[in-house]
Amino acid sequence: MTDQPASHDPRGPRLLLMGGSTATGLGVRGRSFGRLCAERLGSASVLDLTGSGPLIDEAMLRAEEIRQFRPDVALVCCGHAEVLVHPPQRFQACLERFAPASWHGVAGLQPRPYFSTSSSARRFRQRLTSWAKVRVKRGAMRLGSHQRMDLPDFADHLDALLALLREAGTRVLVVGTWPIDEDLFPRSNQAWEALAAVLREAAAKHGAEFVDPTPELDVWGDYLADHMHWSASGHERLAGVVTARIDVSPSTVGRQQ
Repeated sequence: MTDQPASHDPRGPRLLLMGGSTATGLGVRGRSFGRLCAERLGSASVLDLTGSGPLIDEAMLRAEEIRQFRPDVALVCCGHAEVLVHPPQRFQACLERFAPASWHGVAGLQPRPYFSTSSSARRFRQRLTSWAKVRVKRGAMRLGSHQRMDLPDFADHLDALLALLREAGTRVLVVGTWPIDEDLFPRSNQAWEALAAVLREAAAKHGAEFVDPTPELDVWGDYLADHMHWSASGHERLAGVVTARIDVSPSTVGRQQ
């Protein structure tokens, strides 16, 4: 979706946003770090390809749209959903057959990122259900695990994406990984460490800038209740870091004129 932020400047940079549920701003009502950057940079237009669910291979189906948009700046926050560790697929298949609908799907056993603020009874039920899902997930993962995309496959898609953006002359910032709660997401910190190495290597290969969020975040103060997604303060912090690194002088956005 291409749009203009409220504070857009026709001379401002065209901004491409890519990534999963953190990049799209789960739980912060449209105030993701990418959207905050668009406002602060006075972006002329934004191509927002973030979303909860789609993986990088699906995003690459829109390669021609990216070429035609000709982004000046791209914020790439990909790979986290791809390599997050889940229970075995055969176990998930059993849930799809016998468990309530809220336990279905790729996020069925994930902890809730936030809880009701209007009803204490509803909040209690949500907390209890979230706790139960995590306990079931931890037990199921004794039988094995799976990831939605193997890391080498992700690396290939990332390489293609960054090559496309380099060809377009885009200034690219690649967002790394950050700590997540091992109790709530067993085995995923190790997977994200491997992902961070791939992201850093790909950024260096294609002349992109690698951004490590960890030193900037208050762990767990800048997180939602699931201890994976960021709260509004976390998005604010990263937006500040990113905008401080982006040069939006007229010479860098001359392709817009």
